[in-house]
Amino acid sequence: MVSYLQWIIILHILYLLRTAKRLELAQLEVNPIELGHRWDILRNKVLGLIDFRLENGNPGQWYIDHYLYNKDLFEKASHIEEVYWVNRVPNGILAEVFFLDACEYFGFHCVPTGGDEDSWGADFKLESRDGSQTRFVDVTINTSERGLRQKNVVGTFPTLFIPWHTDYYNQRHSPTYAEEYLRTGIFDADMFVDGILTFNYRNLHDLRRSVWRDSPWGEGYMAQDGITYLRNLEGVLDILKER
Repeated sequence: MVSYLQWIIILHILYLLRTAKRLELAQLEVNPIELGHRWDILRNKVLGLIDFRLENGNPGQWYIDHYLYNKDLFEKASHIEEVYWVNRVPNGILAEVFFLDACEYFGFHCVPTGGDEDSWGADFKLESRDGSQTRFVDVTINTSERGLRQKNVVGTFPTLFIPWHTDYYNQRHSPTYAEEYLRTGIFDADMFVDGILTFNYRNLHDLRRSVWRDSPWGEGYMAQDGITYLRNLEGVLDILKER
């Protein structure tokens, strides 16, 4: 059985092997027509997800206002001239679209939640291929230490942190997945899920330490009653490992 450390090493090697390809693709110039076509595809997926959540369930007015604001932003952004402009729109919902695309690519049954469940903190319902596991999961790209402490909370749905840059270890100098898609027309679902597994297994490892060893990193962070949260998070990662 592969240990936690071996799993991290394997995934890190895969990141390194893909670095040369990403750097090469980053040098390509973008044809304005192709850029517009790719943006239309991505924007329509975002608008479709927003409409799905607004049309399903009965969320509070604050939730409706928030999504209507985002919908207005994407509807008005019908044309972009530079790849980097994509970073001006809310990246959280873009990350959710890429998560859905990755699940579809690997054949996972993953459906967005309606407005009610989303407002409670569950973005998606994820099922294993054989139907033996069903997990509700919160998806976020907030990977700061403060974000971890705010999201890893007992009694909530497990949070899946998504490294939003194609090179998680060099975020300042690597494009986001949205940028890379707009520039090249390519979405590397393997690399995307590798990044998710790498970051979240490390998070799971640290949370286990805080529960079982009361380590300084986890002091006051998650106590013994967090075991259910850990099991739910591990269940989500087990499903993604099936790819």
